[in-house]
Amino acid sequence: MANGIPTLEDLKKQLKTRLEEVGRILSAINTMEELFGQEKTSLQGLGINLAEDIPVGENVRVKVGRPQNADIRPDQFLGISPLDAAKKYLRTIGRAAHIDEIANAVTRGSAAIKGAGWREELEESLLRSTREVVKVQEHIYGLTEFYTEDQLKGLRETRRQRPEPKTKKRGKKLASPRSSKKRDKQQTRGEEKESAQGVKEEAK
Repeated sequence: MANGIPTLEDLKKQLKTRLEEVGRILSAINTMEELFGQEKTSLQGLGINLAEDIPVGENVRVKVGRPQNADIRPDQFLGISPLDAAKKYLRTIGRAAHIDEIANAVTRGSAAIKGAGWREELEESLLRSTREVVKVQEHIYGLTEFYTEDQLKGLRETRRQRPEPKTKKRGKKLASPRSSKKRDKQQTRGEEKESAQGVKEEAK
């Protein structure tokens, strides 16, 4: 430390010490969770996102990055629906994700997938789950718990449904020239017939 100002090396040592402490605490938490059969806590799930995997102690390595896919156990979503598995995955990584990433995690975690179109059905279910899930961008979904009320309100305001276009009133169908001529001819014949009958009656 020079003139009371920490050097770069001093800051690196401080960081290493803090990360080692974080690693020990997280390791203890994960051990207890394993004993109780609970899902392991990750730094991502706590909203802590750094750049890479960092060794934080002897034989201890903590993932602090934001990978495209979190480590998924083959039985992590065993027997549960794709929608519930998707929400669990999002909660684990602590951020929004593309539907491709979500579907990949759901598959690797052995969720209860049914039918060839399950991926499209999953995305439709995510769109319908407006209380827990929010569409951030096209095909990208996060959990509402990740965002503040103001953020969600602002998003909803920008996505208000546009008013439906007014349907044009159907007017009376205009008669074609042919049909008008036909009617005129019929009317003329009818008048001629009435006139002829009138003449016959007068002759009698």
